[in-house]
Amino acid sequence: MSDRYFDCTMDCLEHMIFERTLEFFEELAIKMKKKKEFIGVIIWYRINLDRSKILICLLWSNVPIHRSR
Repeated sequence: MSDRYFDCTMDCLEHMIFERTLEFFEELAIKMKKKKEFIGVIIWYRINLDRSKILICLLWSNVPIHRSR
């Protein structure tokens, strides 16, 4: 397997994880909007679509991360 193929596969995997993270935040935004909680954090996240900022946003907002078993 070439390095180029491996890099492409990792990029695709990262993209899939990133897309799922977006879906999670969109679902969370709908729920939280009703409760008027974390809205500023979620809007800030949507404007700054950067992985490092996603982590900062998750830590700052104390949003529980649900992990599959």
